[in-house]
Amino acid sequence: MEIEKKFPRILFITARSDLGGGPQHLFDLCSELKTQHPECFFAIAAADEEPFAQRYKELAHDFIALPKRSFKLKSFKELLFFCRKNKINLIHSHGRGGGIYARLLALIGGISVIHTFHGIHIPKTPLGILKLFIDYCFIPLTKHFICVSQDEQIKVKELHLAPLKKVSVILNGVDLKKIDLCPNSPKTSTIKIGTLARFNYQKGLDLQLKILSSFIQKFPEFDLEVLITGNGEDWQKTIEQHKTLPFSLSQKIKLIGPTNSPLNFLKQLDFYISFSRWEGLPLSVLEAMGSRLPCLLSNVTGHRDLAKDKAVILFELNDPLDFEKKFLALLKNPDEAKNLGLKARLDVERKFTRQLMGTKTFELYQIMELTN
Repeated sequence: MEIEKKFPRILFITARSDLGGGPQHLFDLCSELKTQHPECFFAIAAADEEPFAQRYKELAHDFIALPKRSFKLKSFKELLFFCRKNKINLIHSHGRGGGIYARLLALIGGISVIHTFHGIHIPKTPLGILKLFIDYCFIPLTKHFICVSQDEQIKVKELHLAPLKKVSVILNGVDLKKIDLCPNSPKTSTIKIGTLARFNYQKGLDLQLKILSSFIQKFPEFDLEVLITGNGEDWQKTIEQHKTLPFSLSQKIKLIGPTNSPLNFLKQLDFYISFSRWEGLPLSVLEAMGSRLPCLLSNVTGHRDLAKDKAVILFELNDPLDFEKKFLALLKNPDEAKNLGLKARLDVERKFTRQLMGTKTFELYQIMELTN
């Protein structure tokens, strides 16, 4: 006799709706949930900002506006009232800001919480120690944790952020159908290198400008153009660094700013590069891999997961000569670069699709319901 499938009533919580991997991940997850299980009720609580807040409103059964990256008692009371009124029996939080609201709702409202990490970085500062202490306090209030990569799970174990029996790894995924529908831009003789990133310390754009400037000067025989798109708190700081470049270099390294068409941006590139200092499992890189771009990535948490099947090339972040050697080898051997891009696409098809991510997450919801 087949057991009747139970559909949880879910509240997703995040403190961000701006451009970034975390908000995109939540949108993709909810889109897949709505496609695979249209009977399932879910609401989204998030900061009311562009570009994702409007998309969340159109996607979810209900939307609750939260202050961006801050905790407000008034907002917590609204969430508690909403959960009781709508009989929410499962909360899925994303990132530290969303996690604070979720775990307090677990404490006061008795609702089960799943929490997804999106890149773990605890600086060795008084603030970092305080954040770690808060994370420890929340462990008993969390029914289950999700890591978006194997690397992230290792980090959780090292920092004792959760008992491993309460941790699942559900890999980030991207929509390959959407990627394939986006047409490739005509190729030119100029070799275009690109990065799609949030402008902050994590993404290492300061290192990227410095190292690529040196590379372009050292190897003028290659007609290279660097395109960096995105936005964030270090946008102005990055512009100021860019202004210090010689005019000839500033014409070859371009800061484009935010884009509403990341796939169109990726489809004009020949290579994708990331100098991130740490990651969860970056969606922009997965989209680049799905677009068959050869990817050169810093050897850090989150990127290492993508190198296990040799579908990307890693370089040591603080070793410019290592980057130079590996990038030069690809530039001199276009067939090798092309094969790397094809291998990247196959790796995404096998392990990093949005459909697979959605299926595994809903299976976890079902287990949570059965054990409540």
